[in-house]
Amino acid sequence: MHLTERENARIVEEMAATSNEWPIGTVKGPEGGGAGTMTTTTTGPGFFAWESSAPDWRRYDQLELIMENYLWQFEEIQHQMRLLLDEIEMHERTNNYVLNRNRNEIMRVNVQLTVLTMGISYCALLTSMFGMNLLSHFEDNPYIFWVIATSTGIIAPIAIYDWFKYRLKQKQILI
Repeated sequence: MHLTERENARIVEEMAATSNEWPIGTVKGPEGGGAGTMTTTTTGPGFFAWESSAPDWRRYDQLELIMENYLWQFEEIQHQMRLLLDEIEMHERTNNYVLNRNRNEIMRVNVQLTVLTMGISYCALLTSMFGMNLLSHFEDNPYIFWVIATSTGIIAPIAIYDWFKYRLKQKQILI
């Protein structure tokens, strides 16, 4: 049986109303000012074992109900904390996944830029070889320009076609 806060308060009020004192024993100081004995007062008959009257079991049952209710509330809070911890761990895993995906995307772009840079450097190498003021005996041949221009014109479209074919396979559009 689970009690609400209002029911808990009602039970405590009933317990206080049935006796003149609060349900916890109090210790009085030494009487007569000397080193006398300590006396304990309680809420009513039967609360402590040395009292002469029979115990009031209804009061114990009410206390048990209150304690069970607090135990139930504690377990409920503990369960909610476990759920929150699981949710935090799930969000942490999701964030790690997103960070890994972004890191992989950055690495992929880095590799693409490296490949592009290598291609541009190859073209720069060819043009720089023909732009040098060194004798290579290519300048004496009247047809070498057309040979290099034709071979570049054939190789460049083949390389572009292979690159697009590779990209389409990578994206699983082309089988």
